Amino acid sequence: MNFKNIVVIFLILIILNKIAGYLLKLFSLSVYSDIKAKGLMNVNLLNSMNKEEFFSKVTLYLEYKNYRDIEILEENIWICYAGENAFGVFIKKLDITQDVLEVKEVLRFISKLNELNLKKSIIITNGVIGDNIYKLATVIKDKNIDIICINGVELAYEIRNLTIEGYDEEIII
Repeated sequence: MNFKNIVVIFLILIILNKIAGYLLKLFSLSVYSDIKAKGLMNVNLLNSMNKEEFFSKVTLYLEYKNYRDIEILEENIWICYAGENAFGVFIKKLDITQDVLEVKEVLRFISKLNELNLKKSIIITNGVIGDNIYKLATVIKDKNIDIICINGVELAYEIRNLTIEGYDEEIII
């Protein structure tokens, strides 16, 4: 192989790399547009919803997970039932995905659980649940109160799965 052949092969590889990059970009755009056309849930869509839409999606999610007879006690505190167990549900729509749920809100929710004598609860948010809340949930679990934490990424994933399974057309945005 002479120098001329090496240069030609090198240029061909550069051109093929550019073509492959372009094709990959087109493919990712088509996948994104397909997801957008189907209205499949992602965290950005979850955050762009107003509070009523968000609560509606949470209600559909809870119903799919077999929580029934949902009662709204306060704006962010609900009660629902799974079988014979009553669950307290704390729902918080944060303004930004990176917002972290505050401990004082969770403590207020836990005091409400104690008032109602509920031993099982769910915390749902479209944002981030901080490590301090997970630690709090662990401490409280030792006091015989179970807390299930569902952050924005998990909720979007679950709702997207409901859409794919065709559970309910209302889930599609």
